Amino acid sequence: MNDLKCNGPKWIQIRRDILKFFHYTCQKCKISFIEKEVFVPYRKRPLEIHHIEPKYYGGLDLVLNFTVLCIKCHKIETRKINQIQQKQKRLHRKIDKNQEKLR
Repeated sequence: MNDLKCNGPKWIQIRRDILKFFHYTCQKCKISFIEKEVFVPYRKRPLEIHHIEPKYYGGLDLVLNFTVLCIKCHKIETRKINQIQQKQKRLHRKIDKNQEKLR
């Protein structure tokens, strides 16, 4: 399966297919929407396509790496990932400082 870019006309169809596959339902809290509620202008969308393995950790834009989350759950998951990234950055800085001291 080829790596996809999450934009453009091809992405619009793939997004539709993913939302339909998951029955327009958030996979975390299970809130559901009807089709006409989902395909609205970007800022009003109730559901987001979410990378299961974040791109930051090497996750790809592959259909198998996507799930569907509502806006609320997507924000929660994104916040968790951001917190983990910040902890990792602090740990790497600490390791780098300790390595410098050993030189």
